[in-house]
Amino acid sequence: MRNIESKFRCDDHEGVRTRALAMGATGAGLLEQVDKFFEVPSGRLKLRIEGDRGTLVAYDRPDRPEARDSEYSLFHTEDPEALEEALRRALPAGPEVHKRRHLLL
Repeated sequence: MRNIESKFRCDDHEGVRTRALAMGATGAGLLEQVDKFFEVPSGRLKLRIEGDRGTLVAYDRPDRPEARDSEYSLFHTEDPEALEEALRRALPAGPEVHKRRHLLL
């Protein structure tokens, strides 16, 4: 799979959310996510945990500030703890990122 990603610094998340809703976006909920990264020989690997479900994401994306292509593969699991344990046995653990996101469509 492929997507194009852009990331921006923002000092006023609530203001952006308010303006997006005023322009017609629809609030689709609050996402609570934990991304657990693992060191791999090529590309990137993370386990994203949302509640009691997980998604293993293997992806390759260049490190540059502008919009960039990302090639990725997904594996979904109903047992992210067991998958994390197996990954930690085989790979060095990297950083862990906790996120709260307002999903707008």
